[in-house]
Amino acid sequence: MVEAKFYRAEKDYLVCELCPRACKIKNGEEGDCWGYKNVDGKLYAIHYGRVVTATYDPMEKKPFYHYYPNSTILSIAPNGCNLRCQFCQNHDIAFEKKETKEISLQTI
Repeated sequence: MVEAKFYRAEKDYLVCELCPRACKIKNGEEGDCWGYKNVDGKLYAIHYGRVVTATYDPMEKKPFYHYYPNSTILSIAPNGCNLRCQFCQNHDIAFEKKETKEISLQTI
């Protein structure tokens, strides 16, 4: 785990300032995205360097219009998400906690 950079302390909780949700996270709890946890008054990025999936996808699968057509992109994802899109194509990793594995920059 790595200490987060964008948070502030309030009386009984930490406020994560990374996204518009501004989660109020009490000690021992995680934010809505499952990526940040309050550990003894400090906010940690618990998904740092950990992934659920790493795969190659065709560029056309991504929401980029005419960006390097017919090419391949490396898709890497941790657990959780701060959005709650009803049409989410990644609901199996965004809304279910799955086992993660550590991955280094050298491996990527």
